Amino acid sequence: MGNNKRDISKLDKEYRQKILEYAISKKMKCTNAIAVLYATGCRPDELAKGVRVSISENLKEIEFTIIGSKLNADQRRGIKLRKIAISIHDENNKIKGCLLPLLNELQKNDFEKIKIEVASANSFSGYISKISKRIYPRRKTHASAYSFRHSFATDLKNSGADQVLIASSMGHASTRSQQAYGRKKRGSSGVVSPVKNAVTSSEVRHQDRLLRFKIKNKNIKLKSKSEVIESLKSKPSNPTPPTRKFKM
Repeated sequence: MGNNKRDISKLDKEYRQKILEYAISKKMKCTNAIAVLYATGCRPDELAKGVRVSISENLKEIEFTIIGSKLNADQRRGIKLRKIAISIHDENNKIKGCLLPLLNELQKNDFEKIKIEVASANSFSGYISKISKRIYPRRKTHASAYSFRHSFATDLKNSGADQVLIASSMGHASTRSQQAYGRKKRGSSGVVSPVKNAVTSSEVRHQDRLLRFKIKNKNIKLKSKSEVIESLKSKPSNPTPPTRKFKM
């Protein structure tokens, strides 16, 4: 019930396409942002920062430059910058239809690089849910912005993409993070990957299940040491010896 960002199994198989088509038909301001969300599975926060969209010199790929969110240097989480290339000339690529609004926008700008952004990540997510409720008024489960992200991960897994490509496309610092996104379906062999190539500002790590625990324990130890040092500093260097009282 409600919006469960991971429960995409209860959504219509074509929900992304229908939500985008609805936005196009109503000439909604968020149409291009929905197209970017569909094509890249980016986070709403990343759309608030602005996603750069350009077309390759051979006019065969649309390229997206995304500034990552959910960065945490201490825990080595997130990718600062990633660039995703999606083919627009593959007949088997179901995702290419969602690129038409972006192609039109690029054409208006003489095929120079454009920036697609939303004013607020929360408001944008709200638009997605409202459109879903209007299209499917009788359903209990509705799409959210993160539903698109999980469906994007599912598309990559169904295509047989390797773990590094999936992590790079999703903006994950480790291949382990993708375990929480999407589920590969049976009989999905032969599905074309929505992503042709993905380049990241830092190298993707292969999964380390104990990494977070190692970092957490390390931080706890450092904190304990600092607390001991601080307590020693707070004590006087030459403490006054206690005086003993004798009974008369």
